[in-house]
Amino acid sequence: MIYAMNLFNLVEGAEEEYKRYAVEAGRVLQRVGASVVAAGRDPMRMLEGDVLREWFLVVQFPDERAFSNFLALMDAGPLHGTRERVTSDYIWTTYQPWDLLEWVGGPAGAGGST
Repeated sequence: MIYAMNLFNLVEGAEEEYKRYAVEAGRVLQRVGASVVAAGRDPMRMLEGDVLREWFLVVQFPDERAFSNFLALMDAGPLHGTRERVTSDYIWTTYQPWDLLEWVGGPAGAGGST
């Protein structure tokens, strides 16, 4: 399993188009066995950084191949262009799972992955 973190802003006035995009992108995520595990918007405070990104998603993929398949499917149709048009300051980063409690020397698996 891997996680993809998306941080982005919406272009002013593009909320309705992004909603339609999100529904279609969600179908592609399901097709490759992925799912959104967290989403947020409207940061309460910005502690560091130079660009405030007002939206985020964390998507869980079964593996890196599923992530690559997702990107290929998105690039093959109009969805990638839609995302490029309706978002700005977009960051896509993938991560491996990390059991923080185990990493700091706590009991393995206690509290799950953090």
